[in-house]
Amino acid sequence: MNNLDVRRIDSTADIRELEEIARIHEAEISDGFLPTLGLRFLQLLYLGIATSPSTVLFAATLDGRIVGFVAGAFSTSTFYREFARRFYGRILSLLMVQAVRRPRIIVKCFETLTYPSRARSISEERPEILNFCVLRDFQGCGIGRALFEALTSEFAKTGVRTVRIVTGADQKSARTFYERAGAKHTADTEIHRNVKSIVFEYDITTSH
Repeated sequence: MNNLDVRRIDSTADIRELEEIARIHEAEISDGFLPTLGLRFLQLLYLGIATSPSTVLFAATLDGRIVGFVAGAFSTSTFYREFARRFYGRILSLLMVQAVRRPRIIVKCFETLTYPSRARSISEERPEILNFCVLRDFQGCGIGRALFEALTSEFAKTGVRTVRIVTGADQKSARTFYERAGAKHTADTEIHRNVKSIVFEYDITTSH
């Protein structure tokens, strides 16, 4: 796609770009946990990712429209602590609204926040992909590959050699993408209780 533009979204981003990314996440990862926290939480999350020194966010734009994104963290635990500290009041307010209707949300939030420490039992914490999504109508066109290469190239610039990827065991398209990219299935884990996830490791040095 000659008119595809992949660029980093940072602290200079227009808030409308972050809202668009949040809507893509809500629409395309609707069976995940984070969308249950609401669109406003997702918007806050991507504001945090775009403005944190611990994370990287890229968006793919086609004819002026964002059609996909990828977010990565140099240290997931560092980002989670920073995000909670920076936006504590707003996070708590949004969670309380959702918890009235879904009490188990608090448990799932705790599971998500403590995941990095549990991941260290698999191997040491390392840079990883947080979220990766392309609008369904634009999948299979090379956009995902372009985003993946942009993120791994950014990691490579800082000396990162290996990236961790965690995806749901039932996310067949995601698993196929990572396997074709050359990522290796190294472990199984649970971010949320009784929900199996697959851990991949991707060696950046094989392509950069």
